[in-house]
Amino acid sequence: ALLAEAESRRQDLEAAARRVDAAGLDVQSAYGQYFPSVSLNLQYFLQRGTDPTTLHWATLIQASLPLFSAGDIEADVRTALSRLRQAKLDYSRVRREVRRDIEVAMENLRASFERTERFRVQVRSAGDALEQAEGLYRAGLSTNLERLVAQDRLLTAQLELVNAELDSKVFYL
Repeated sequence: ALLAEAESRRQDLEAAARRVDAAGLDVQSAYGQYFPSVSLNLQYFLQRGTDPTTLHWATLIQASLPLFSAGDIEADVRTALSRLRQAKLDYSRVRREVRRDIEVAMENLRASFERTERFRVQVRSAGDALEQAEGLYRAGLSTNLERLVAQDRLLTAQLELVNAELDSKVFYL
């Protein structure tokens, strides 16, 4: 589902698809050079000073048949086909990159959720350790240093939890 959504929204993938379409049209255009062509020279006809004669009609309508340019046309066709293959390969590469980006993003999101849960457990255990240290300190069985170390561990675990939650939100976005 994410790949389908990426195909509809990613501009680099859309651009690669349009390059394939353009290269396909270039191939059709190159093949079209094999066919005869007819052209009209209306400028000459409109600038005439007298009524048109047979010679004027001949210069008005021109037909060309590519008899001696088959080698050039063949080279153009092969070049266009090569560009089409290159565009298809580029589209395939971009699609693989999009798929890889999606997989990496999903893995980062999953790992960040696991990390967040791990830090939640650490915060709970550091909170329990602080309660025990506070109780032992009030009972006179431990020093103030042990209580401060437990507070430091709790604050560090809380900070790491907040960072992990922020990372999870960033990866989700």
